[in-house]
Amino acid sequence: MDLVLLGLIALAMLLVLVLTIYLIDRVNSIERSTMEAVKGLGGAQASAAAPSGPFGSLSGRALWDAMTSEAAALDAIEDSMLRQRYEPVLTRHVEGLFEDGRRDGQAGKFQTPQSARRINTARGSVESWLPTNVSQLFYQCGQDFATQGPAQWASVRQTLDAAVRELFSKARLEARSSLSDTLMGPDPDAGEPVAPSLPAPDTTRLTR
Repeated sequence: MDLVLLGLIALAMLLVLVLTIYLIDRVNSIERSTMEAVKGLGGAQASAAAPSGPFGSLSGRALWDAMTSEAAALDAIEDSMLRQRYEPVLTRHVEGLFEDGRRDGQAGKFQTPQSARRINTARGSVESWLPTNVSQLFYQCGQDFATQGPAQWASVRQTLDAAVRELFSKARLEARSSLSDTLMGPDPDAGEPVAPSLPAPDTTRLTR
């Protein structure tokens, strides 16, 4: 009888041991599944939060500072690549400010232009930023083009082109064409003998 009882106790203990091992394995399996799910969610969030613009994490004032700073921590290849992308952004920003000034001038109103502007590119949109005095200068050129007569357009053209050259130089870019021709039409005096040039207008030194 005692042997039967001991056998039952041993069998019960064996069953308890097997059940315990099974439960531990299930708990471990659930824990692994939970950890994998958490990692997957974290990866998805990180992917969603990762910068996807044409300049990575650079945007707005930070983008301007990176393109105009002598101490920007960019290697030669990255620097060249970013500047190729930045040239059309800068050009479109200037064109937008000029057009805003021209439209407002035609409507008989004046507004203070914003320093930041959303620019669409083939790689996505990016916020471009220019110093306040620079934004005001290009906006004023548009105003003057709309409100002043043709006799004053040569002065507007000269101011605009000088400001563009200085702006592009600040960003270590080359102005490949005359933006005044794009925004104001071809210079009617370009094919005529060159008259003595007027003193260059004060375009206000670009500041950050």
